[in-house]
Amino acid sequence: MTRLTIKQRAQAIIMIERDFASREIAVKIVNKNIEVSADTVCRILTRNGLVSRVKHKKPLLFKKYQIKWLNFAKRFKNWTISNWSKVVWSDESKFQIFGLDEHQYCWKKLGELLKNTHVKPTVKIDGGLDAELYCQILDEDLMETLQYYELNVSDIVFQQDNDLKHTAILTKQWFDDNNVEIFSWPPQSPDLNLIEYL
Repeated sequence: MTRLTIKQRAQAIIMIERDFASREIAVKIVNKNIEVSADTVCRILTRNGLVSRVKHKKPLLFKKYQIKWLNFAKRFKNWTISNWSKVVWSDESKFQIFGLDEHQYCWKKLGELLKNTHVKPTVKIDGGLDAELYCQILDEDLMETLQYYELNVSDIVFQQDNDLKHTAILTKQWFDDNNVEIFSWPPQSPDLNLIEYL
């Protein structure tokens, strides 16, 4: 096997910045008539201060969402335990439908901030739930849960994400008719939902 030149090593590092896996880099270099293994590519990247890490599985955060997240954090930074205890958290479930639930890896420098290339985007699926069915669930489950725990609707704030069925006119009307206050929630932020960590 031929040793890689400094230029080829630099190309490997540039490809990492563009989110190529070490195997893909090895293939691209081999296509230039140089035989190299994925292990060699890994060693070069490691020597240059890069480490292999599992990609975080999160929705991609575009700049407009980052601004909304920051505003959300500033708005609620002084909330007390008493404030947060009034929030009724909605839940989300994990379903593995597309592909395998296996890890994807990325290369990054130690201590480097999370970039979009370090993220494995989530897949959104329309599961057949519409605003009408969602309102029925709110009637049957939310209201009965509040009654079971002897909570008055005027003492709570309901958290939900910004899914279309949650923000539909019919759903907004249901919340108005039932005097349920909605907790302002930034888009693309499932990992802010505290119930996910309980």
